[in-house]
Amino acid sequence: MNTAREAVRYKVATPRECHFCIITFKDLTWQEHKTMVVDISRHGAGFLSEEKLEPGFVWFLERLGGFRGGVLMWTRQDETKHRAGVRFLSLTHDEEKFIHDQVALIQAHQQPTNSDAVIAIIMQALTGMSTLPDTQKTAKKPGDEDPLGDIKDMVSKL
Repeated sequence: MNTAREAVRYKVATPRECHFCIITFKDLTWQEHKTMVVDISRHGAGFLSEEKLEPGFVWFLERLGGFRGGVLMWTRQDETKHRAGVRFLSLTHDEEKFIHDQVALIQAHQQPTNSDAVIAIIMQALTGMSTLPDTQKTAKKPGDEDPLGDIKDMVSKL
């Protein structure tokens, strides 16, 4: 099995607290979390949390590694805590401002003005495609995670 990574992960010498929000793919709920950053690479970061984190779009309340957004790609139980991996999203200044404004509406318990645009920005950042990919549905085994499929499902619910 090939265990080579695309980028080297660096352990954080002194784990730091990180606050972020997740819009879950599963049911589009807004969740706020306080976690500890345990490792970081140029593509993402690893976190430890007291609670299980659901895959979804992540919005960092303070920049992490120069990034403001990401996608929680996986999560697993790790002894008494939960370990999670977030892939950073490269966003333009305008995209970041737009998403920031939409997140501010959610935090104020208001309806976002353009959910489709937020999804399109996330998909563009993840895949380099401006529209949703036409993927063939396959049976998922229990425990399999498919963030891109989850995003497509999320869009179909809007």
